[in-house]
Amino acid sequence: MVEFESKYAYAVARTRVLETRLLDWGRLDRMLDAPDVDEALKVLQETEYSVSASDYEAMLSNELKRIYAVLAEMAPDPGLIRIFLVRYDFHNLKVLLKAHLLGESSGRESSGRGGPGVPGGLGEGQMPGAPGSGPDQALERGLFDIGSVRLEALARAVNEGEVRDLPEPHRAALQRALAAYEETRDPVTIDNVLDREAYSFMCAEAAGQGIDFLVDYLARQADLINIAALIRSKQMGKDRTSFAEAFLPGGRLELSKFLDAYDRPMEAVADEFAGSDYASIIEDGLKRLAVDGSLSYFEKARDVYLLNYLKRAKYVAFGPEPLIGYLLAKENEIRMLRIILVGKANGLPRETIRERLRDVYV
Repeated sequence: MVEFESKYAYAVARTRVLETRLLDWGRLDRMLDAPDVDEALKVLQETEYSVSASDYEAMLSNELKRIYAVLAEMAPDPGLIRIFLVRYDFHNLKVLLKAHLLGESSGRESSGRGGPGVPGGLGEGQMPGAPGSGPDQALERGLFDIGSVRLEALARAVNEGEVRDLPEPHRAALQRALAAYEETRDPVTIDNVLDREAYSFMCAEAAGQGIDFLVDYLARQADLINIAALIRSKQMGKDRTSFAEAFLPGGRLELSKFLDAYDRPMEAVADEFAGSDYASIIEDGLKRLAVDGSLSYFEKARDVYLLNYLKRAKYVAFGPEPLIGYLLAKENEIRMLRIILVGKANGLPRETIRERLRDVYV
């Protein structure tokens, strides 16, 4: 174990430097105070971001790719970074597969939960008038030019059936998603199958590499995504079977507990999870749901809870934890910048944008 942790000494030292460049609330507040998107970008020009006023989506995408390249170069085990890159592969497979089968564009918004932690899946992409809202551009915008497998190889597998360039987990997942769609003719099954496959892969890899911190994080994330799916499914009047098919593996809470909660009235769902770590999030989320019919409060509390868990990595001297914490903190930062910039581009009031932000890692 000591050897496992010590081999990360150099990477952790560099990560501590990178952490000092993460944006704090002072900088984000200045962007919120800016009168328009151009002025907000001027604030960002003072940071390590390579600002482009003509296309801030491209700027955010390039920053994400840059950070992944930096971490891949300094991580002693490339398998660690691959765990996170695979999320983008499976997200891209969902978009490509639905576009191929349905003959329409299916961007980041279509999944509803954005896949297993992929930035852009928490609702900010649903703001009206985001750049690239035409059909072709929407498909383009729904894809991430980042992952463990080249986008061209994923597209060939989906559009031409040429799968020899796909790793086995991707190949098997694609086949299962196709089989599920052939059986149901319901595009939602594509999301369900590929989200489950992605989570299964990530949890297995984290456990296989002995990274307890990441195993625990993924379990908490899966639980909270499943709770949100439960509430949303009940709100939409779907049956238990539909919810069970969307259930993610890897969490601490068993499916049977969720099915028991499914039979309760909405206001009593929190009782089923009263002894869990998420009790207050669920209880407060349901109270707000009863007022405004929105899950936004729950989703924001969920994201803040997970970010607070990640902050434990700041106090780990050696090991993969600081790299994981920084990477996910950077993704959170990019997600918040997108919310601010899209909000500014659409002329939304400062407080409306501020309510949609989560928290910062620093």
